[in-house]
Amino acid sequence: ILDRESRTNSFTGLTFLDIGCGSGHRILDIAKTFPNARFVGFDISGKNIELAKAQAELDQVTNITFTQCGIDDYEASEKFDVLIANGVLHHLPDPVRSLPKMVRFLKSDGLFIAWLGYLAIPVGMWDRNTLVAQTASTMPHTPPPHASRRAS
Repeated sequence: ILDRESRTNSFTGLTFLDIGCGSGHRILDIAKTFPNARFVGFDISGKNIELAKAQAELDQVTNITFTQCGIDDYEASEKFDVLIANGVLHHLPDPVRSLPKMVRFLKSDGLFIAWLGYLAIPVGMWDRNTLVAQTASTMPHTPPPHASRRAS
């Protein structure tokens, strides 16, 4: 879908949300390539957001904004066409319980793209309805193995 959209209309009018954008280098590259789309990134690290904003200014990328916050604190008055979580899910104490917090920002016909950093491959691309259904009914609630170590 993304490949088709990029070739047919250069993502014109599409909105992207990068959850846990880090220093913004990935989403900045996409924003530079597709100036007719709009991009938003947020990260819990203030230093990362400072770096992202500085790089956007240096590169004169105007179709992107960055905010410092975590998934529990992010607020948006809009829903996005595409959510990206690149190397984020495995850092969360309970990724399955965090998914609904992420999905609330996704349009009904939107896409959610997730990568796990330690796998270095995409783990999936879901449309919103499938993701909501799987999260609610079929995904087992098993905290990741490292979650118990973090609490101690």
